[in-house]
Amino acid sequence: MLKNHKINLFLLLLCYACNNYSDVSNLSQQAFPHGKFQLDSLSTFTIPIDKETPFEVHSLNYFSYEGGKFLAFLNTMNNSVYLYNYELRELIKKIPLQAEGPDGVGDQTENNGFFMDTPEHFYLLNSRRDILFNIDDQGKILESLNLRSGKEFEEYDLQPFTENGHPIIRAGNSLVIPGRFGNFAAIRDFNELPALLFVKIEPLSNPVWRGRMPDFFNQNFYSLHNYSYEPTYCLDFDEKNLLVAWPVSADIYSLSNNQISLSGAPVSPGVGPLTNPMSNDFSDYHKPVSDFLPHDKYTITTDCYHKLIRLNHNFILREVFDRPGAENFNKRKYMPKSSFMIINNHFDNMGETTLSGGHRFNIYFTNEKGLHIARETENENSLSFTIYQVSELQK
Repeated sequence: MLKNHKINLFLLLLCYACNNYSDVSNLSQQAFPHGKFQLDSLSTFTIPIDKETPFEVHSLNYFSYEGGKFLAFLNTMNNSVYLYNYELRELIKKIPLQAEGPDGVGDQTENNGFFMDTPEHFYLLNSRRDILFNIDDQGKILESLNLRSGKEFEEYDLQPFTENGHPIIRAGNSLVIPGRFGNFAAIRDFNELPALLFVKIEPLSNPVWRGRMPDFFNQNFYSLHNYSYEPTYCLDFDEKNLLVAWPVSADIYSLSNNQISLSGAPVSPGVGPLTNPMSNDFSDYHKPVSDFLPHDKYTITTDCYHKLIRLNHNFILREVFDRPGAENFNKRKYMPKSSFMIINNHFDNMGETTLSGGHRFNIYFTNEKGLHIARETENENSLSFTIYQVSELQK
């Protein structure tokens, strides 16, 4: 269960005293939702898949282009990109990627980042070689960019890395790519660490790490648990800046395209429950501390936040993980409960919905119809999604 705790007043005043953050007071001025809301499942969406496509597809991208609506994803099992007509629910094209040769981009074990917003070309991240490719719809390399550059990359042993919970997105004329940190000494010393990689496109150029973590998070932030240090992010309500958050804090920050630091006040202080990720009491787990502490100063995370998802101009969703307690942990029941906070465009918490089981919450995409979350199924010939929309609770 998420644990509330008191906010250090000094740190709170310090946050609001800072002013080098984006002014979001003019976010969408339209009438914003009042009342209480929930997520309702209204329909399903299903596309056919072949036997070479695993259920754990990566980096789903929905986009509109010249009047058409498309869905694309990266199949890491056969190193191919699949492009669908969303409205007809039909496969348009399968684009095989070459591992070696003039158009070689690496094999399926190296490629895990993908972004597509036009049927004519897409971007692929080789996270082992730290190379970003621009590839046409025939699988030919148009351009590439080595991301191993800059003082910060070497100092922190950075690794650009994406997954379904932390995808590549486009913000203006840049791609935003999440990163992981290999220099654990820097983490243990509470150094200020980079968070997100911005790469200019058209052409690919100028990789810059932005969105440094606010200083006051450092001293109680890191643990080895999943999603414990990587940022979550989405476009803001007006699609001008990024909204950025971290798993152990209810705060949400705004990050403009030319902003380096997040040291200012959050645009949404404490919109959800606070979490205490650090715990030195392992007595209930009946396991030696060494099982949880492979690195100095690391402890197990209990509760945390996960995805930050923009639905439309009115709502964003923030996923909350309620991690298993000692009793379930010792029964090898490791999966957390997943719920979503519904936040309006004035950063008010409008309600929280715990979704039913039978879903893969890390496989999702959004469009004008709502949040599509993949369903668990034994059907090898199709991939199905439940479509959720925000609805107001009846008074």
